[in-house]
Amino acid sequence: MGILSRLNPFRTRFEAKTDPVFSQMPTVAAPINAAQMDTLTSFLFGERFGESENYYLPPALCWRLYKQVSTLAKVVDLIADQAARLGIVIEVDGQPDPEHPFGALLARPGYGRSRRQLIKELAVQQLVSGTGYLHGIGMLDRPPVALDVIKSHFMNPIQGPDMWPSQFRYSEGTRSANFMRDGAIDLRYTDGALNEMVAILDTMGDLRGVGLSRLQAVRSDVDLRLRGTEHNAALMRNGARPSGAFVFKENLTPEQAEDVKAQINAQLGGPGGAGKIGVFGGGEATFQELSKSMRDMDWTNLHRLTDDAIVARYNVPITLFNTDAQTDNNYETAWYMLYELAVLPTAEIITDGLARFASVRYGEDISITIDPLSNEVLSKHAQDRSVRLYAANLVTRNEAREMIGYEETIGGDTFYQSMGLVPAGYDYFTDHGSPSPEVAAALGLNPDGSDPAADAKKPAPKPEPDTAESDSQKSLALGGGRKGRSAKPNRSTRPGARRGSAPTVLN
Repeated sequence: MGILSRLNPFRTRFEAKTDPVFSQMPTVAAPINAAQMDTLTSFLFGERFGESENYYLPPALCWRLYKQVSTLAKVVDLIADQAARLGIVIEVDGQPDPEHPFGALLARPGYGRSRRQLIKELAVQQLVSGTGYLHGIGMLDRPPVALDVIKSHFMNPIQGPDMWPSQFRYSEGTRSANFMRDGAIDLRYTDGALNEMVAILDTMGDLRGVGLSRLQAVRSDVDLRLRGTEHNAALMRNGARPSGAFVFKENLTPEQAEDVKAQINAQLGGPGGAGKIGVFGGGEATFQELSKSMRDMDWTNLHRLTDDAIVARYNVPITLFNTDAQTDNNYETAWYMLYELAVLPTAEIITDGLARFASVRYGEDISITIDPLSNEVLSKHAQDRSVRLYAANLVTRNEAREMIGYEETIGGDTFYQSMGLVPAGYDYFTDHGSPSPEVAAALGLNPDGSDPAADAKKPAPKPEPDTAESDSQKSLALGGGRKGRSAKPNRSTRPGARRGSAPTVLN
């Protein structure tokens, strides 16, 4: 095999025995999908599956059910579409990095896809089969140049000695690859120098490293629904008549019985025979019904019950599918519960797998988070939550605005509370002594309960004059300069003197 064919990410390996790479590989067990093809064929032709609780539902059968059961396809597409519409934020070391090159790669992953298409395909594969396989193309020691999705039903895991997959064999038409395990604990699966595969799963099933399909738990319900559909279709093909038997009172030879049977099928069989009257020879006969009619078997109610089982298995509120239980209030609530229980968990599984792949290829601690404000349902819930928290005085105005993506406003970091809200055991209008240190600290008061702001507004006290100097000045003001005599003030000049009194004249 030439060097160019080895570098081809999807080289064809028809010459497995002559390929020196394959000739050195150990012999492995048969792929899982190949071992289950008989079960798939028998199921598609009406044989019941899932009789044993240990029955393994292969990805090929899961994919076929997704294409045939309308309720299953509707539920899976609903979750995958909503998950793909969510906005994402790429963070490096916990800090948002909107200019990171991996964001540009997700926007244009290659092969005519957008970020939404890539995430939806991964989500569909993970929801249907339990595992989504991300394929990174490019040199293994450099950032990838393109991203692809490998369909689960074309991938065959081969277990190793520690029961974890030692390799994944991919085969789709003329394209094939063999992703070998690299690493003991930090699993990495590569094929050559250009291809890397990342298995994205939620919960492992019977095989390590392989996801468990949610259809495993409702396989009997899905089988019952398909059987009901096949029964109704057969009735329609046979003119909507129940199957039965004509019983002749006279004994018929085998030749006569075959002749009567041919006449019945010719005259009454098929949709064209509906409503016709058959006349036969051979004596008196009665018709005995051998099966129930569609009304007796209540296939409509059976379909509703099986649909409810499928919807419940994917954590989707039944209100979105059952119109009889819908009201304006619970329908709006059901959409939020859909995101909380189904959409966000699926989106987080996919973004975690993408971040794990990017961290290895870029050599950085990359994480991808969901932006709830990018979705109308989640944004409305965030607005209601911020209003409730602000009304309860649990957050400031700026903190509430930050929850819904608004910029800060001036004065928005202050808590505003009612004037009637006082600490327990403290009264502004009565004197109960000094408050406790905790209350004083919470109110911003002095330890004695006084207001520091009021103390700052009081005028500073005037300084007291010197006592000796004050007494001397007072004595001089009274006119007494000699010792032992006290000068009396002139009555005429003294404040409050009586009117009409003559002044005293000294000669």
